[in-house]
Amino acid sequence: MAEEMQTCAALRVGPKRIIISVVAAAAISALLLYAGGQQSGSAPGILKKDDPITPKVYGTEHRPVMRRETPVEKPMEEPIERPSQWGHLMRKEAKEVVAVPTGRGPTMCAACIFSVLAIYSFGQQLRSAFQLLRQGFSQNDIKSK
Repeated sequence: MAEEMQTCAALRVGPKRIIISVVAAAAISALLLYAGGQQSGSAPGILKKDDPITPKVYGTEHRPVMRRETPVEKPMEEPIERPSQWGHLMRKEAKEVVAVPTGRGPTMCAACIFSVLAIYSFGQQLRSAFQLLRQGFSQNDIKSK
């Protein structure tokens, strides 16, 4: 009796149906490839590389559209004396000393208060989430369904 009873999903995804669908897909693909084969004549292909190459013929004299300017020669300059901290490829700036702020005083108090407040708020959110989960999975709800 258990073998006779099959679910809808088992009927849709049986091995026979899979084989039939694969054979049908292969047959349809073969039919489309055969029907859409070579066309009559020697039509150019779809790709640009398949197009026939036709040379472009210009007039007897080929001139450039823009004229070239004569190069301007720059006079040789004497090398400039560079500071020793500069590198060969890139300029290196002198390092500046920056004062490091200390964590004392009112800023430290404010940081402590906000961190305690953030931890407390996160704990409250966790507690309310666990309460909602407990209410959702209570025994009374499971028995009624």
